[in-house]
Amino acid sequence: MQQMGKGRAEKAGSVHIQHKLGTAKKERQKKQRKKKKKKKKKKKKKKKKKKKKKKKKKK
Repeated sequence: MQQMGKGRAEKAGSVHIQHKLGTAKKERQKKQRKKKKKKKKKKKKKKKKKKKKKKKKKK
């Protein structure tokens, strides 16, 4: 992720844009991590239910 940000900043030719991209990406990553943790918990519960259904079909 950091390499992508640096590449964009070099094309723009300014350190200020590089800093803005870096901070914005960090904030987005933090938000995404929080959302992903919540989603993973929900998905695990759904997967368990699906596995039980599959076992019933096999029987």
